[in-house]
Amino acid sequence: MQTNLRTVLDPITRATLFDDAFWFARTKRLDYTIALNLLLGYKYEDSALVWESSRQTLRHLEAILRNSEVQEDFSVSVQFDRVEVGFYNR
Repeated sequence: MQTNLRTVLDPITRATLFDDAFWFARTKRLDYTIALNLLLGYKYEDSALVWESSRQTLRHLEAILRNSEVQEDFSVSVQFDRVEVGFYNR
């Protein structure tokens, strides 16, 4: 079940949660699966503050995946008003 984080957290908390989760994953203190699942909660995010603060994190994630063996199985599409995360099983 996905939670729309906009309904339970203010924009600053949502931005911080996003950045912290991926920082912990990057430093191997949190499994990337958890951080990526959290990303699904931002599907309907409409705060410019949240997207602006998470831009660098998303670029880092894209760079990690760019040359990885799972690149073809995973995609992140971010626009100002939504995020779509896809896992593709072949």
